[in-house]
Amino acid sequence: MAATRSQRTAVSAIWLFTCGLNVQSLIMSTVPCPNMASNCITDTFNAVIPNLGCLGCQGGCVDGYMMTNNPRHRRDTNDTSGHYTYRNVPIHNTVDVMEPQWVCVKGDHCLTGFFHTQMGPQSACAWCGEGCSSCSSYNNCQSCFWGYNMVRHTLPGGKQTAVCKPSGVKCPSKNTHCSYTMYVRSSVGCLGCMSCDEGYLPTFNHLYYRATTDPHGTYTFNNITIKNNRDVNEPRLVCVKGLNCRDGWFRKDTQRSSFCDWCGEGCSRCTDNTSCSKCDPGYTLSQNGTVCTAGST
Repeated sequence: MAATRSQRTAVSAIWLFTCGLNVQSLIMSTVPCPNMASNCITDTFNAVIPNLGCLGCQGGCVDGYMMTNNPRHRRDTNDTSGHYTYRNVPIHNTVDVMEPQWVCVKGDHCLTGFFHTQMGPQSACAWCGEGCSSCSSYNNCQSCFWGYNMVRHTLPGGKQTAVCKPSGVKCPSKNTHCSYTMYVRSSVGCLGCMSCDEGYLPTFNHLYYRATTDPHGTYTFNNITIKNNRDVNEPRLVCVKGLNCRDGWFRKDTQRSSFCDWCGEGCSRCTDNTSCSKCDPGYTLSQNGTVCTAGST
């Protein structure tokens, strides 16, 4: 039976990624991906392929979705030349077979931390690199996520490159639904996640600030000095499931990101954190409509 157009496109793409390996032998795998990518044009590559793992939606996405590189497909390991097996299929140590290499993300533009590219005729979003929030190409970073600092290098031949290096101390809270690893910063602690997985929104965590009798003092966490009124165990931004900000939070757009900011103590509806229009039960709205105070009149 003749191959479909999407299958021919996918075969061409995988040929580039596998440096001339026999494509036909690769796509005959009968072991399905443990976590199959969804909304693919074809499931040809939703199978476990020797050495490469699960390629997911490398053949492209259905309308309304962007073909996006999944950075979790890469696995940190000290043994970069070894292999492991999944259902008798050999997988390279640097690949996580549980994560498809390409996934389909709803929308028509690339997420924060990704850049637009082409894979053959397919429009795709490729990863900028660890800690990079915007770039022109992989490891040619223009800005970094919180907890990372930009480091510039000059390569042989004079080419300039820029990468984002972390502080080296991970945030103690679990890195749930964040698209990158969160790191602690001097003074401010864990600023949290600016870019969440699909279906989650960066949301201000009011527990980030804590009451203290000495707000100008400091404490240390793994040799990093942090202000007393910041709780390193509470990220400033966390990922909350939903498409819209929940009650008590409002959408705030900044030059670097958009997130759900907190209306303030006792406020359930607002347009910014200086003007509240509705209070939680047990709170009363001030006459000038700015804050909610505990108790009723």
